[in-house]
Amino acid sequence: MRATLHNTASFALIAALLLVLSGPKPAFAAESDPDPVSGRSVHLTPQLDLDLSHPGHGSAEHFCGTDMTSPSARASVESYLAAKRAGLYPSARKGGYTPDIGAEQEFKVREGSTNSAFMLLNFRLVDTTSLYNLWVEVAEITNGNVSTSDISSLKSVIHDSTPSRSINPSQGLFANNNDVFGLPPNIDGDGIVDVLMYDIGRGSGSTLGYVSSADAVLNPPADQMGNGRDILYLDSDQGTSNLATLAVIAAHEYAHLIHLSYGWDTTFVTEGYAEYAMVMNGYYWRGVNFTNSITETTQPLFTWRDGGGPGAMDYERGGLFFTFLAERVGTMAIGQMMQGLKKKGGAGIDSVLTMHGENLSD
Repeated sequence: MRATLHNTASFALIAALLLVLSGPKPAFAAESDPDPVSGRSVHLTPQLDLDLSHPGHGSAEHFCGTDMTSPSARASVESYLAAKRAGLYPSARKGGYTPDIGAEQEFKVREGSTNSAFMLLNFRLVDTTSLYNLWVEVAEITNGNVSTSDISSLKSVIHDSTPSRSINPSQGLFANNNDVFGLPPNIDGDGIVDVLMYDIGRGSGSTLGYVSSADAVLNPPADQMGNGRDILYLDSDQGTSNLATLAVIAAHEYAHLIHLSYGWDTTFVTEGYAEYAMVMNGYYWRGVNFTNSITETTQPLFTWRDGGGPGAMDYERGGLFFTFLAERVGTMAIGQMMQGLKKKGGAGIDSVLTMHGENLSD
């Protein structure tokens, strides 16, 4: 049965989206793009003035820290997809060796909220489930930032259940994201996500989570970022001050990790999927403040600006767009859009809409 989004604000969301769609429509042109899995294909892609040179998409103000646009991030994605096409990654998801609770291990993590440098930190395994292992920076346990109560509470919000308006309140956001979007890359073959909690900003900043495409690279060099695992990074300092907010961030960033399996899309589309992941898990976190501005409602739909635009309005528009599409064709269709390998951007979205009797021009 196709999962659907039970959204009590449907009419308000649709009305707001119509304001967006009243602005200029993105142009499309035939373009030859690489097929991430099997080679090359010709398809329609939006002709957009996208800046792909900045180091990340989320400023500290907007919490999201995944870098998907820097040259190094894009190179890591291409390396992963090439190795995947060559069959170099494990095809089976086998239950690998899980260390005992209390085991300690070093991982490479990003140094600071926006710094591309990395550092080695010591982590302790504090919880295991069938979907993830939770590791916490040892120093954050020692200083009291992460308590036993925090560990239990985090499990309840990301593993055990989601709010009543989610697509399936009886299971956590990891399972809900998996049901809709698919599974993460499975870099090391154990079928388990490693969740690493540490003080991302080292006492400052407000980036609460991210994923790193460098983790998907096989046998990463010792002097470069990358752990060769499926990893979701969450903040252990400010993040534990409000675990409900951290759960929202986890839903968003975990969608990015799953999306990496298929190759990330344009920034607007990639962020839109992650914003919708927050909504489908029962969190109505962002508003639609952009609808109060003529300047914002006349932005071309797929526009993405550095940091997500003023007041994170590009995030708002992306989340609203995919929420609207889910209202039209169902939640599972959004997952089909993300899973597209040969077509990205507007063409990929439109190809799935067509399967469901809709199209972007309606």
